[in-house]
Parts: sequence; C-alpha cells; structure tokens
Amino acid sequence: MDLAIPLFFALLLMAVIALLVRQRRDHQRLLDELPTGLCVIGNDNRVLSWNGQMARLSGVEPRLAVGRHVAALPAPWSRALEEALDSRTGNV
Repeated sequence: MDLAIPLFFALLLMAVIALLVRQRRDHQRLLDELPTGLCVIGNDNRVLSWNGQMARLSGVEPRLAVGRHVAALPAPWSRALEEALDSRTGNV
C-alpha cells in the first residue's frame, strides 16, 4: 500500500489543527483586549468566556468564572447576569 496518500492527509489535518489553534488563541486575545467587559454564556447558563475588562470591573478572575453556572457567580453578578439572560437585550 502506498503511504503517500495517508501521510498527505495526516499532514493536511495537522496543518488545519495548527491553524484552528492559532485562530482560537488570536480570538481569545482579541476578546481579552477589548475595552468593554464581555462574558459569553452558553445555552446551559455556564460561563464560556470572561474577558480581562470584565475581570477588572467585577473583581472576578476569568479562571473563577469560566465553567461556572451563572447562579454560582458572586453577587451582584449572578443576579445581574440571570436578569440579562431573561431580558430580550442580554445587556447588563
């Protein structure tokens, strides 16, 4: 069996993965550098992203917010975010 074709696809897959990793890192850096506090909440009401400005405004570090359910965040952020999720705008 010729190994050139599987090797080609393996190398192509590795290149695509490297590109996606780089894009994800760049995207996260862009979000972290925004001058506006930003958090992203998933469909299950868990925090997916919490940028640097949000950390400065809230006093809650991203490592303590990401992965947590909104209700588990410290006050007043749990209530404020739950109300924003219930509203039509989604703004706090």
